[in-house]
Amino acid sequence: MPIYEYACRDCGHDFEELIFSDEQPLCPECESANAEKQISTFSAVSDPKAASSEGPCRPCGAPRSCQ
Repeated sequence: MPIYEYACRDCGHDFEELIFSDEQPLCPECESANAEKQISTFSAVSDPKAASSEGPCRPCGAPRSCQ
Protein backbone atom coordinates (compact mmCIF):
# COMPACT_ATOMS: atom_id res chain seq x y z
CA MET A 1 0.00 0.00 0.00
CA PRO A 2 2.20 2.82 -1.21
CA ILE A 3 1.64 6.51 -0.66
CA TYR A 4 1.60 8.48 -3.90
CA GLU A 5 1.84 12.20 -4.58
CA TYR A 6 -0.82 13.78 -6.79
CA ALA A 7 -1.63 17.15 -8.34
CA CYS A 8 -5.26 17.99 -9.05
CA ARG A 9 -5.71 19.06 -12.67
CA ASP A 10 -8.84 21.04 -11.80
CA CYS A 11 -7.76 23.16 -8.81
CA GLY A 12 -3.97 22.65 -8.75
CA HIS A 13 -3.87 21.30 -5.17
CA ASP A 14 -0.94 18.95 -4.37
CA PHE A 15 -1.66 16.06 -2.01
CA GLU A 16 -0.53 12.59 -0.92
CA GLU A 17 -2.78 9.56 -0.83
CA LEU A 18 -2.50 5.96 0.35
CA ILE A 19 -3.70 3.95 -2.65
CA PHE A 20 -4.99 0.41 -2.85
CA SER A 21 -4.63 -1.25 -6.28
CA ASP A 22 -5.66 1.03 -9.19
CA GLU A 23 -7.93 3.42 -7.29
CA GLN A 24 -8.24 7.00 -8.50
CA PRO A 25 -8.01 9.40 -5.53
CA LEU A 26 -10.29 12.35 -4.99
CA CYS A 27 -8.75 15.77 -4.42
CA PRO A 28 -9.27 16.76 -0.76
CA GLU A 29 -9.84 20.41 -1.81
CA CYS A 30 -12.36 20.18 -4.67
CA GLU A 31 -13.25 16.43 -4.59
CA SER A 32 -12.38 16.06 -8.28
CA ALA A 33 -11.20 12.66 -9.57
CA ASN A 34 -9.00 14.46 -12.11
CA ALA A 35 -5.68 14.00 -10.27
CA GLU A 36 -2.34 13.28 -11.91
CA LYS A 37 0.25 11.06 -10.19
CA GLN A 38 3.51 12.94 -9.63
CA ILE A 39 7.06 11.64 -9.64
CA SER A 40 8.30 11.91 -6.08
CA THR A 41 11.88 12.15 -4.91
CA PHE A 42 13.60 11.09 -1.75
CA SER A 43 16.83 11.85 -0.01
CA ALA A 44 19.05 10.00 2.40
CA VAL A 45 22.08 10.95 4.44
CA SER A 46 24.62 8.19 4.89
CA ASP A 47 26.97 10.27 7.06
CA PRO A 48 25.17 12.17 9.87
CA LYS A 49 28.15 14.56 10.13
CA ALA A 50 27.66 15.54 6.46
CA ALA A 51 24.15 16.82 7.09
CA SER A 52 23.96 20.56 7.50
CA SER A 53 21.68 22.14 10.07
CA GLU A 54 20.88 24.76 7.41
CA GLY A 55 19.13 22.19 5.21
CA PRO A 56 19.44 21.68 1.46
CA CYS A 57 20.55 24.38 -0.94
CA ARG A 58 17.39 25.95 -2.36
CA PRO A 59 18.78 26.81 -5.83
CA CYS A 60 20.40 23.44 -6.61
CA GLY A 61 19.03 20.96 -4.03
CA ALA A 62 22.49 19.91 -2.78
CA PRO A 63 22.51 18.44 0.75
CA ARG A 64 24.40 21.47 2.06
CA SER A 65 23.97 25.14 1.28
CA CYS A 66 26.15 26.25 -1.66
CA GLN A 67 25.99 29.89 -0.61
